[in-house]
Amino acid sequence: MRKALLLIFLLVFNSCCSVAAQAAGTEDGLEEVVLQLKWQHQFQFAGYYAAVVKGFYREAGLKVILKERKPGIAIADELVFGRAQFAVEMPGLLLERQAGKPVVVLAAILQHSPEVVIARKDTGIASPHDLIGKRLMLMPHGNFETRAMFSHEGIRSTDLTILDHSWDIEDLISGRVDAQSGYLTDMPYVLEKRGIAYTLLFPINYGIDFYGDCLYTSSREMREHPERVRAFLEASLRGWQYAMEHPEEMIDIILEHYSTRLSRETLRYEAEKVRELMLPRFIQIGHMNPGRWRRIADTFVELGMLSADFPLDDFIYSPDKAAERPYLRLILPVLATAMLLVAFVALLLFTFNLKLKKSVQERTMELAMGEQRFREIFNSTSDALFIHDPVTGQLRDVNETMLKMYGCTREEALSRQLQDFSVGRPPYSQDDARKWLQKTLTEGPQVFEWHARRKNGELFWVEVSLKKSTIAGEDSILASVRDITDRRRLETELRQAQKMEAIGTLAGGIAHDFNNILTAIFGYLELAMFRGAKDATLLNHLEKAHLGAVRARDLVRQILAFSRKAEQSKRPLKLVDIISEVVSLLRSTIPASIEIRQDFRSEALVYADETQMHQVILNLCTNAYHAMEHTGGILTLALHDVAVDSDHPQPGITLDPGRYVRIMVRDTGSGMDEKTMAKIFEPYFTSKEHGKGTGLGMAVVHGIIKDCRGEIVVESAEGHGSTFTIYLPVHGARAIAGREPQAEQVDCRGDAQIMVVDDEETIRELVSAFLGQEGYIVEAFENGFAAWDLLSRDPERWDLLISDMTMPGMGGLELVRRVREIRPELPVILCTGYSKDMNEVEKKNELGIGMFLQKPLTRDELLQAVCSVLQKT
Repeated sequence: MRKALLLIFLLVFNSCCSVAAQAAGTEDGLEEVVLQLKWQHQFQFAGYYAAVVKGFYREAGLKVILKERKPGIAIADELVFGRAQFAVEMPGLLLERQAGKPVVVLAAILQHSPEVVIARKDTGIASPHDLIGKRLMLMPHGNFETRAMFSHEGIRSTDLTILDHSWDIEDLISGRVDAQSGYLTDMPYVLEKRGIAYTLLFPINYGIDFYGDCLYTSSREMREHPERVRAFLEASLRGWQYAMEHPEEMIDIILEHYSTRLSRETLRYEAEKVRELMLPRFIQIGHMNPGRWRRIADTFVELGMLSADFPLDDFIYSPDKAAERPYLRLILPVLATAMLLVAFVALLLFTFNLKLKKSVQERTMELAMGEQRFREIFNSTSDALFIHDPVTGQLRDVNETMLKMYGCTREEALSRQLQDFSVGRPPYSQDDARKWLQKTLTEGPQVFEWHARRKNGELFWVEVSLKKSTIAGEDSILASVRDITDRRRLETELRQAQKMEAIGTLAGGIAHDFNNILTAIFGYLELAMFRGAKDATLLNHLEKAHLGAVRARDLVRQILAFSRKAEQSKRPLKLVDIISEVVSLLRSTIPASIEIRQDFRSEALVYADETQMHQVILNLCTNAYHAMEHTGGILTLALHDVAVDSDHPQPGITLDPGRYVRIMVRDTGSGMDEKTMAKIFEPYFTSKEHGKGTGLGMAVVHGIIKDCRGEIVVESAEGHGSTFTIYLPVHGARAIAGREPQAEQVDCRGDAQIMVVDDEETIRELVSAFLGQEGYIVEAFENGFAAWDLLSRDPERWDLLISDMTMPGMGGLELVRRVREIRPELPVILCTGYSKDMNEVEKKNELGIGMFLQKPLTRDELLQAVCSVLQKT
């Protein structure tokens, strides 16, 4: 007896000490917690820096310590042993949960994993099968996505020569290994900066789609501090939202407060790649899909690393579930003491009166199975519950959630057939429902998706869980039904977003080759126009072909801009010029039954990207045309100057006071109802018939206008047409030209020795012909190795080097680096067919590149560049 009392005292004392320790952990009313980062400070953690610097954590009552990861630290151990309350890690932490470490995932920050396999392009590696027999660097206990990619492709580990990862990019550059795993956010940038062509293998292209960085905590933190978990998560997501909206500010913060080991250019590259992996314009930051986690778990099962029946319920954070018991932290010591006292009393009762103890237990069981308690539990769940007869399938009972979800009364529910609750045809018919009930009896619990029907006929998607159970002493089948309509919609949007990512990747991939083709077309047209100048008819035909080539060039640039493969080039623009150009294009494409009216009264400038503005106006006009396609009507475009006054706000807009340009696009078509207008700017929403739109156009327009600090509003009514109004802030003085000046005719001759390097034979011939006509002495080479071989033997012979950026073997940047070692002052012009290369090269002033030209090239552009560079020497 004395020992039992001593044990009770020690437990109570320990609980009280725990509460005191928690109280001591606060400072100025703030609770101090540690966030363990996945690696060293970089833009990959920008959202947490924003939450600290902008005070989001402080507003949540938290003082958050950001802790860099050092070699040898196990993230799960930091959480489990209380050295950190929160952490950032990849989905592989799911395996730690199976190993008995109770970690919980709170949010998925990166919707796609940054993990890739990277190889030099000159190795010829273009697919996983090309790695068979090659040397590949992987982490000994990681790279799960890469290993799953090989498994899906039928490649065994014994087919590869796998080396432990050194994380040294020089191993790949020097050829000591053929490929290595890495992150999309940094390794490609290092290779591009060195001018080394590379190939990336994405696991997602082979059916492996993991989340990237995720935010984690421990089950203990969830249990003892549910409100702190909720507050930390909300503040962190606010931080990420701010970081995505202000990347340059976050880069300044990182360089000033957290890390100087990375350059500003490196952080900008990482920021853009993080945006591509997060998809913040399409998916809410932090969104997680339980079904997708199930697929990730299934991938681990296929790799033999996870048991097939491993449950995910307690692994995935549920705010509602965490909030059920917020009082536990305060009453846990008291509750523990009470339970011990009850146990002690029960022990005494057991010692003195076994019969009385048995009577109390029987009475407790009777109360637990009472109808009132059962009904309270049955009706409190957020899922709809059905209780079926296991033989006939007839409904015995349903809960209140089911009645609300299906819109019926209890009497109606119990009198209806199974097919009345579904679409009623295979694979969602009454016979199919009975088959699922039978499988539950013979094979155990079943989980599947079902197309359900409400009483009013509305169809919606649900997830059904069937389980055999004993209820009120009778064998039954319990069906738990959850509405997953929103989840399926988000999955559809994600697939659409992935499709657009693939289109963007394809557009960027073909841009270089297509611009080389256009360069040849421009060049030979100009040569033909030069020789056929005396034949007016021939010259007219050639000029029309030249106009077609110009439109093709502009189209490539628009595609690259839309796919985000071309950097935005914002500058002061005169909108009246942009809209006039669109109107000119429309007059030749829309039918005569649609009249175009113009009302342009503004010469003001806006600060925007020209291609994007062209895309906005053309998209709005195209939508207006489709609204009047079968009936005809009037398309009106208006451009006015307006002032927004805080004392007299414009109806329907929330803009800062100031001067704005207002663009109005009005049609007299069929119009829209209020339900359609409410969704008009949502991604993938379209009111057009199948095949006439993806539903992305208006979402992209909305994003562009918001990026320019403007606003777009819509007014419409069924049968009365639609009006889209855009407000953009006026930029600078009106006297600044809104368009780039046209290149003047070039007359620049010379006798300089020029080396031309390009892997395209037609481009070498054209450049040589253009320069030769002006008296220059030209020698052309098909690759960097051939040019270097001659130039290294006689470097003083040449007056100018003109080289393509991307070539097999030695690229243009590598050639320039070698030239600078023996001839530092040699003028250089670099060319490329992919605008992304231009943005990289402009940052390499240390190479002394005189000028950068983007293909397709015209004769005048080339000669003007040559004259300009040579005159500087």
